[in-house]
Amino acid sequence: MEILANDVIGNICNLTILESKVLKESKECILYKIVNIDKKKYIIKHLLSENRNERMFKEIAVCKHIKEQVSEFPCVIPLKCDCSMGMSIYLQEYLDGESYFNVISTSDEKKEFSKELIKKLVLLRNIQIDKLLKQKIFSCSNKWKDYLLKQMAMYKLEIDKNSNLSYKQIDNAYSWFVMQSERLENIEKISLIHNDLNKDNIVVVKEKGKITIGLLDFERAILGDSLKDVSKLIWIFRRDKELGDLFWKEYTAKSNKTDYIRLKMYLCFDIFNHLSQYDVLCNDFMWRNYICEELDILKYIEKDEFKLW
Repeated sequence: MEILANDVIGNICNLTILESKVLKESKECILYKIVNIDKKKYIIKHLLSENRNERMFKEIAVCKHIKEQVSEFPCVIPLKCDCSMGMSIYLQEYLDGESYFNVISTSDEKKEFSKELIKKLVLLRNIQIDKLLKQKIFSCSNKWKDYLLKQMAMYKLEIDKNSNLSYKQIDNAYSWFVMQSERLENIEKISLIHNDLNKDNIVVVKEKGKITIGLLDFERAILGDSLKDVSKLIWIFRRDKELGDLFWKEYTAKSNKTDYIRLKMYLCFDIFNHLSQYDVLCNDFMWRNYICEELDILKYIEKDEFKLW
């Protein structure tokens, strides 16, 4: 996809742009940071995926809904959107901060970061979802188990088509997931979950020893078990054992009980999602390494002694 020129972006967003910078470029989106004539910073998100309009309007609706209930929640509501000329582009205010990966270093910072992130997850878990259901932003919230099993079956079908993925541990992990699926039947609470937390979507500002966190990109948000977000976080913190341990300690201290097997099931679900996109993801060197790591995890994920981090 061709990078948009400043005058094109300016015409779409009705802004006079002094400078622009591409922050991210992938098969799904191009992310620009722009500065207008008043020196105000914005983000332009140009979605490229097939379901781009649906994702764009979902993020707008979800962020508005969150802010209506918790005005101080650290997300941004897109200001303008444009679906003309076959493009899905929207403008939002720039949320200051850098990836936690680049900012958090000391043990004290990691502990404070973990506490602040868990506070945000609790706020998100307590967002009322009735209005989102009435607006048909999401489908019925009581079909979490059915949703996951249907998605897993679709992932497995794509995986089976790929001759590069003829591994016994894939079949074993799939059977284990289906066998454990009754655990998904009676989730204590169906919540709004981000569903795409990663090092790019969690931004951190450090100022005078205080850590502030912002969450970006709610376009993949779904209704489900809040442990799904927790599982993803433990997975992305795996390369920093100290951070993973501190996050887990803080999380379990705030939770009366945690179903460890459900956490492993959500990790398994994400791995199958990645494997179903094997040919695309493996064009990227980093993802090739991740896939090898995830295939190894599937050998042990059903075992009691397996650790998530």
